[in-house]
Amino acid sequence: MSTVTVTTRDGVPLLAGKVIVVTGGGGLLGRAFVHRIVEDGGHAVAADIDLTAATSTATGASTDASGGTAIAMAMDITDPDSVQRVIAEVLIKRIAAILQPGYMILQC
Repeated sequence: MSTVTVTTRDGVPLLAGKVIVVTGGGGLLGRAFVHRIVEDGGHAVAADIDLTAATSTATGASTDASGGTAIAMAMDITDPDSVQRVIAEVLIKRIAAILQPGYMILQC
Protein backbone atom coordinates (compact mmCIF):
# COMPACT_ATOMS: atom_id res chain seq x y z
CA MET A 1 0.00 0.00 0.00
CA SER A 2 1.36 3.41 -0.91
CA THR A 3 1.09 6.41 1.39
CA VAL A 4 0.89 10.10 0.68
CA THR A 5 2.74 12.70 2.71
CA VAL A 6 1.04 16.07 2.93
CA THR A 7 3.62 18.84 2.70
CA THR A 8 3.75 22.59 3.10
CA ARG A 9 4.54 24.87 0.18
CA ASP A 10 8.22 24.48 1.08
CA GLY A 11 8.00 20.70 0.73
CA VAL A 12 8.28 20.06 4.49
CA PRO A 13 5.97 17.33 5.80
CA LEU A 14 2.99 18.99 7.49
CA LEU A 15 3.49 17.00 10.71
CA ALA A 16 7.24 17.72 11.01
CA GLY A 17 8.02 19.20 14.41
CA LYS A 18 4.42 19.01 15.63
CA VAL A 19 3.51 17.34 18.93
CA ILE A 20 0.45 15.10 18.64
CA VAL A 21 -1.22 13.11 21.43
CA VAL A 22 -2.77 9.92 20.06
CA THR A 23 -5.39 8.48 22.39
CA GLY A 24 -5.68 4.73 22.12
CA GLY A 25 -2.02 4.76 21.10
CA GLY A 26 -1.61 1.13 22.17
CA GLY A 27 -4.30 -0.16 19.79
CA LEU A 28 -3.99 -1.06 16.13
CA LEU A 29 -5.30 2.21 14.71
CA GLY A 30 -3.42 4.27 17.29
CA ARG A 31 -0.21 2.39 16.47
CA ALA A 32 -0.64 3.19 12.77
CA PHE A 33 -1.18 6.90 13.54
CA VAL A 34 1.86 7.07 15.84
CA HIS A 35 4.10 5.38 13.27
CA ARG A 36 2.92 7.74 10.53
CA ILE A 37 3.43 10.85 12.66
CA VAL A 38 6.99 9.77 13.47
CA GLU A 39 7.74 8.87 9.82
CA ASP A 40 6.71 12.41 8.86
CA GLY A 41 9.03 13.95 11.48
CA GLY A 42 6.39 14.63 14.12
CA HIS A 43 6.55 13.96 17.84
CA ALA A 44 3.88 11.48 18.92
CA VAL A 45 2.60 10.69 22.38
CA ALA A 46 1.09 7.21 22.44
CA ALA A 47 -1.46 7.66 25.23
CA ASP A 48 -3.37 4.61 26.38
CA ILE A 49 -4.86 3.13 29.53
CA ASP A 50 -2.59 0.12 28.80
CA LEU A 51 0.90 1.57 29.29
CA THR A 52 2.57 -1.66 28.13
CA ALA A 53 0.80 -1.47 24.76
CA ALA A 54 1.53 2.25 24.44
CA THR A 55 5.21 1.62 25.23
CA SER A 56 5.36 -1.07 22.56
CA THR A 57 3.92 1.38 20.04
CA ALA A 58 6.31 4.18 20.98
CA THR A 59 9.35 1.91 20.98
CA GLY A 60 8.49 0.47 17.56
CA ALA A 61 7.83 3.90 16.08
CA SER A 62 11.02 5.37 17.50
CA THR A 63 13.16 2.73 15.78
CA ASP A 64 11.62 3.71 12.44
CA ALA A 65 12.16 7.40 13.12
CA SER A 66 13.26 9.84 10.46
CA GLY A 67 13.48 12.90 12.64
CA GLY A 68 10.34 12.16 14.59
CA THR A 69 10.05 10.78 18.10
CA ALA A 70 7.50 8.85 20.13
CA ILE A 71 6.91 8.47 23.84
CA ALA A 72 4.32 6.48 25.78
CA MET A 73 2.11 7.77 28.57
CA ALA A 74 -0.65 6.16 30.59
CA MET A 75 -3.96 7.96 30.16
CA ASP A 76 -7.57 7.08 30.87
CA ILE A 77 -9.68 9.33 28.63
CA THR A 78 -12.69 8.81 30.90
CA ASP A 79 -10.80 10.44 33.80
CA PRO A 80 -10.41 14.24 33.41
CA ASP A 81 -7.53 14.29 35.92
CA SER A 82 -5.65 11.71 33.88
CA VAL A 83 -6.15 13.72 30.70
CA GLN A 84 -5.04 16.95 32.41
CA ARG A 85 -1.92 15.23 33.79
CA VAL A 86 -0.86 13.97 30.37
CA ILE A 87 -1.46 17.32 28.67
CA ALA A 88 0.47 19.12 31.41
CA GLU A 89 3.40 16.68 31.13
CA VAL A 90 3.44 16.99 27.34
CA LEU A 91 3.50 20.79 27.57
CA ILE A 92 6.31 20.70 30.13
CA LYS A 93 8.37 18.30 27.97
CA ARG A 94 7.76 20.45 24.90
CA ILE A 95 8.80 23.64 26.65
CA ALA A 96 11.90 21.92 28.05
CA ALA A 97 12.85 20.75 24.54
CA ILE A 98 12.51 24.26 23.15
CA LEU A 99 14.61 25.89 25.83
CA GLN A 100 18.34 25.60 25.43
CA PRO A 101 21.05 25.99 28.06
CA GLY A 102 21.44 29.63 28.94
CA TYR A 103 17.73 30.42 28.90
CA MET A 104 15.58 30.72 32.01
CA ILE A 105 11.94 30.98 32.91
CA LEU A 106 11.36 33.39 35.75
CA GLN A 107 8.13 33.42 37.66
CA CYS A 108 7.56 36.79 39.31
